[in-house]
Amino acid sequence: MTTNYLISILVPIRNAGHYLDKKMLELKKIALNDNRVEILISLNKSTDGTTEKFLEYWQENHYNIKYWIQDIEISGGKQIEFLTRKSTGNWVMLSAVDDELILENLTLVLNSLEAAVEKCSFLATWEYDSEVHGKDRISIGLSEKINSRL
Repeated sequence: MTTNYLISILVPIRNAGHYLDKKMLELKKIALNDNRVEILISLNKSTDGTTEKFLEYWQENHYNIKYWIQDIEISGGKQIEFLTRKSTGNWVMLSAVDDELILENLTLVLNSLEAAVEKCSFLATWEYDSEVHGKDRISIGLSEKINSRL
């Protein structure tokens, strides 16, 4: 299936087993509800059982979620570079395993990008709700994929 994705969400993971339950549910929800998104996961050489736990989750096959298991330890920057090279979306978005992606907010971002001016290179949006701080605006960075720099 060839699809032109609007956003490639890059998820580098290493030694993050305690965040994995929530992240996997979140990613599956996004994958099932929006076909404008591809999710690319790089599992770095974890020493805490993260890879094994991830593989237990990944019994299902989602056409817009792909993952790679690194057999050597690589830096976070190299994981992001690797995933960017694999991405097919017009835009890339980084989501660390401990970041929360809320489907409704992601949908707003996708709709904004579809309506954005061609020259747009950064869009920031997300709401943070905390009992301590109240509701604040926090930014998510999106950057245009520029093949000539990769």
